[in-house]
Amino acid sequence: ITKITIQMPKEALWGEAFGRIGTWDAKQTPAAAAAVRLVTDDAGRVTAIRGGLRTGTGNIRRMFPLEKALKNKAITEENMEKAICMMTSPAQTGSDAQNLSALLRELLQHARAMAEERRSL
Repeated sequence: ITKITIQMPKEALWGEAFGRIGTWDAKQTPAAAAAVRLVTDDAGRVTAIRGGLRTGTGNIRRMFPLEKALKNKAITEENMEKAICMMTSPAQTGSDAQNLSALLRELLQHARAMAEERRSL
């Protein structure tokens, strides 16, 4: 055998991540959990993205502002910052807003890295 070729389908250019902050016990620090899945094209632009966010004891809600901010764009630091700002509300202050921002940034970076790694296979 001198060569082996493996065809990678376009679906392989996706990445996903899940993370949480705090504990699920409502008596202690309110938990926040988020998940994101994205699909990128050959140039690294986001062609599809879906995200879900749960904060405190609330229900899971889609991250439509973040999705809209990143759709058809590369996940650069500037684009991530804009998208994350759209997800943090003025009601969230101090460490809550910082923790949520850090969680979303980590998830986006991880999902992007996973998609890039799949592209290099």
